[in-house]
Amino acid sequence: MKTGRVTLVGAGPGDPGLLTLKGLRHLRRADVILYDRLASDALLRQARPDAELIAVGKSPGDPLGRQEEINDILVERAKRGLRVVRLKGGDPFVFGRGREEVNACAAAGVSCHVVPGISSALAAPASIGVSLTHRGAANAFVVITGRSSRSGGPPEYDWEALAKIDAVVILMGHASLADIAAKLISGGRAADTPAVSVESATTSCQRHVTGILANIAACVADAGLRNPIVTVVGEVARMARGEASHVEHPQRARRKPLVGRRIAVTRASSSSDELFRLLRLAGAETIACPLIRAVYPSEAGDADSALRRLRDFNWIAFTSMHGVEGFWRRLKWSGCDARSLAGLRIAAIGPATAAALHRRGLVADVTPPTFTGRDLARAILEAPHDRRPGSSARVLCPRGNLARTELESELRRAGAIAEPVEVYRTELIEPPAAAAAELARGVDAVVFCSPSAARQYATLGLSGREAILAALGPTTAAALTEAGLPCGLVPESADVRALVAALGERLRHEEALT
Repeated sequence: MKTGRVTLVGAGPGDPGLLTLKGLRHLRRADVILYDRLASDALLRQARPDAELIAVGKSPGDPLGRQEEINDILVERAKRGLRVVRLKGGDPFVFGRGREEVNACAAAGVSCHVVPGISSALAAPASIGVSLTHRGAANAFVVITGRSSRSGGPPEYDWEALAKIDAVVILMGHASLADIAAKLISGGRAADTPAVSVESATTSCQRHVTGILANIAACVADAGLRNPIVTVVGEVARMARGEASHVEHPQRARRKPLVGRRIAVTRASSSSDELFRLLRLAGAETIACPLIRAVYPSEAGDADSALRRLRDFNWIAFTSMHGVEGFWRRLKWSGCDARSLAGLRIAAIGPATAAALHRRGLVADVTPPTFTGRDLARAILEAPHDRRPGSSARVLCPRGNLARTELESELRRAGAIAEPVEVYRTELIEPPAAAAAELARGVDAVVFCSPSAARQYATLGLSGREAILAALGPTTAAALTEAGLPCGLVPESADVRALVAALGERLRHEEALT
């Protein structure tokens, strides 16, 4: 068997747009991706649907993803002949232990390549207008880590030498910032040297505080800044004094309704691009926590039989985007195309489903004002079916294995013919360990776009620590309630834009009350 290869890809400082084009190319081709705790979900959604995603991120004091185990996985998967990407925050070779992974691959005879990334040591200062080599303020800078692999505190640096360097950039220094400041002062650095700390640089959650070397640790604590933070000590830090900066961060320049908010999304990542995009545009930090996934069967089934009998129907009713995708795949696999639907009327349960049809060149004839199976049935029954007077509705209903039967029941109750065909299967899954950890850490809201995800959330006993549980529509809201979970928000219109707007309004209201 041909041995695969390992590629270390620098994911950049946080903003997914800062991944290099070469890194993106490797990410999209990978069979296996090992990713850090801080990897953006937007980057993980660039992976192939069949790629294996392995969370190996480490938090301070967290044994998850010990380096030796990571090395073993890289080698083992590559020896299977797979293309393996190790997605690492920032740059793999800037306090990223990248060289250790290269050495482990070399020792095992596995080819390993490196795609550099933008280090937060450079991006964080730039994002708040701090130039590390500003003429007249700094001719040199040094990057240090605040955490030693042996002691957990700062390494034993030559503090007198560090104190003489114009600008000192401190990575991973949240827990040891007071200790580092004291040692720099004892090494000869003035206590009133300007300092600035930046949290979650280049992301929608970016914040920074300014102070002086003597009190920067206290400023960070008072402001509640959390990991990851980057601290800059030196005259150049004066450029970031106050909220104003010569370089205005785009996420902070506009008052976005969800800036600083953490939103978890439970629907399958393959169908969530628009929702994630809108949440990020509103300033939110998004956490991909899929609890279900859609699987489209490759073997022939009832759907193929129905496709051969399309002339028996006068309607096709779609109740989800996955139903559209699954039906379209079966249509193509059967050697047919959109011409086979000539003469059929098309119904879509909501705007997201209608949009999925539109992307395939199909326009929904009806979309009910309220997005439930019952209302979709009524819309079909009230519309003309074909040119024959008194003819009844004969409806083909592409659906998933766990879909509700409300649509078919309502149609049959009214005397119509309704034939459900399974075009995809919904599989219940456990979320990645990193996503579950982020939920436990605390989020502002958890978004549910399907009843299956709501039920799985309850079954797994997941907790978002007093988060708002938001349902995309009334059917999903009912599933939350049936599972014993409090549904805190349902938008007036069951579309993702309305959901994001309602979340922003609700969280603004809660903030005003506090």
